[in-house]
Amino acid sequence: MDDEVFLSKVNGGERFGKGDVLVVDLRQIQSIEAGALKNEYRIIKVHEHRAPLQQALL
Repeated sequence: MDDEVFLSKVNGGERFGKGDVLVVDLRQIQSIEAGALKNEYRIIKVHEHRAPLQQALL
């Protein structure tokens, strides 16, 4: 996670949990290590933080 602004909000108490949706700029880095393809993903910037959708109660 490279977005310091978003990290400071979370560290300051903004709720962030399971099921939340983030709209982000994402960087994928591919490399080969020991003959195997390795993928690394980095969040560069968080544009939007959405609360999880609640399922309808019956």
